[in-house]
Amino acid sequence: MSGRKQEAAPAGGEKEKAKREEVELVADHEHGGKPCKAGSKISVLPHQKAWLQQLGKVAKTAEEGGK
Repeated sequence: MSGRKQEAAPAGGEKEKAKREEVELVADHEHGGKPCKAGSKISVLPHQKAWLQQLGKVAKTAEEGGK
């Protein structure tokens, strides 16, 4: 087992396409099992973006309380 959490299906059983965002890494990170260098752009879901921001892997925008 990989230890990664599986994402829950949307309420009501509808298969909505989750809104993904492209973010730029400010630190090296492994994404989808592949190493990515700082400066790389990756596509993530909003909760993944928030998690990466907490880890300091993605910068916060001004609207999100960043510099």
